Amino acid sequence: MIVLIKVLACLILLVPVFFLFKFSLSFLSKRIEKELTENGEEFSVPQNPKRVYFVFYIITAVLFVLSAVVSGDAVDAQSIVRLISTLALSAVLSIVSVLDITYYVIPNGLVLIILVYSAIVSFLLPLAFNTEAFGNMLQCAIGFLAGGLSLLIINLLTRLLIKRDGIGGGDIKLMFAVGLLLGWKLTVFALLFGFIIGAICSLVLRLISNSDGEKSLEIPFGPYLSL
Repeated sequence: MIVLIKVLACLILLVPVFFLFKFSLSFLSKRIEKELTENGEEFSVPQNPKRVYFVFYIITAVLFVLSAVVSGDAVDAQSIVRLISTLALSAVLSIVSVLDITYYVIPNGLVLIILVYSAIVSFLLPLAFNTEAFGNMLQCAIGFLAGGLSLLIINLLTRLLIKRDGIGGGDIKLMFAVGLLLGWKLTVFALLFGFIIGAICSLVLRLISNSDGEKSLEIPFGPYLSL
């Protein structure tokens, strides 16, 4: 019964979240387009952006429901805070994914939001709920380094070997921020999962692509890391 109430509450919460989702995407899209234009960089806008938004509305809704189900019957303060923080992160990562798919850009502002969020959840909440604070902080600090430095090293290697960036700067900063939240074990899992799913989807997209343009073969990595 408690789980059902949580699911209904999350579904109701989706209404303001979707409004914020649409407002944020509109605001950030205009800023990114302006910045890219000023820098003389080419970009293409989806012919039907509403279709892209709708897909991520559905994904966000599914994540909200799953978060409510996984949280179980517990109604104590710690479980509620964990549920709310999970919902917030799901919404932000959905926005990150849409922008990366559309413009191949992950705004620094969103990364900063995730970083602050990760610091609060990883450092302040364990202290507030009197859990194993030091051990959790150490794990998250290692995750911070593992997430960002691993992608940074990959990027440096690709620059040396093929003279181009193999990993975008936004992806590197995103994994620094998310690694602080996950700790090193889950960060390694997230990276492996992202690489595997990204490789499979990239292969499929390359096979079905009818264009030979180099730009069309660039695959944003942010959505797979967000997943």
